[in-house]
Amino acid sequence: MQAMIALGACALAVGLAWSRAVEDGEPGAARPAAAGRTELVPSDALVVAWRGDLPLVISAPHGGRARVRGGADRGTGVLVRDEDTAELALLVAQRVVDKLGAKPYVVVAQFSRKDADANRPAEEAFEDERAGAHWRAYHHALRVAVDECRTRFGEALLVDLHGQARQPDVVARGTRDGRTMARLRERLGEDWLLGPKSLDRRLAARGHEVVPEPSADGSRAKENLFEGGHIVATYGATSPDGIDAMQFEFGRQRDDLRRLARDLGDSLAEFLPEAGYVD
Repeated sequence: MQAMIALGACALAVGLAWSRAVEDGEPGAARPAAAGRTELVPSDALVVAWRGDLPLVISAPHGGRARVRGGADRGTGVLVRDEDTAELALLVAQRVVDKLGAKPYVVVAQFSRKDADANRPAEEAFEDERAGAHWRAYHHALRVAVDECRTRFGEALLVDLHGQARQPDVVARGTRDGRTMARLRERLGEDWLLGPKSLDRRLAARGHEVVPEPSADGSRAKENLFEGGHIVATYGATSPDGIDAMQFEFGRQRDDLRRLARDLGDSLAEFLPEAGYVD
């Protein structure tokens, strides 16, 4: 327990340091935008969001603990938090900074999943308009991040981080069976989604069991465990205004969150330039 508290404090320190480093003020602060850009979130939103300098967006929609003031538990849907995923997002982002010397875009929900589910469309995500305001802030931040990445870099990648207990020892990739990564596949071919050059195989090479594993004949294995939810479907390559997007569901048997963050961060730092996202 003490180790996890220390790790959470470390992740929070990373977030605060990044806040101070953002050129146009603290993430989410309502103030004039630099270079005429729209702010990511209003100051009262239960969302951590800041701009980056890389064509990478890291999203963590289910790691929040804060309850919406005056809100109540949703009557339907999953209400449990994806443990450690908010902290994982910050630690992965910092590892990418350490390796590439530039920041990714980051959007992390602070609001509880009991109030709103940021990985669901609005009609399923919340029942109280007070919670809906925070859901909209999250998706506004994602929309701005994706649009800016497309404008600034042309090609970009969104990585959506989740936790799961169905198979607690594995990491499940979700791309709607490759459709949300269609831009990469069209540019470089199927091997960059399925083969050893792919992001998930790089993570697997670092000792993590990632499913689905490649088929013996090299064909695409169906994503039966998690195929990717609302976020990757909305902002991924299935949409004309989307970018490549991949969901990772991390099993709960994570004995070392720092190691996972390091390995995912290192995999991203390798993948982004080799796949042509970073010059």
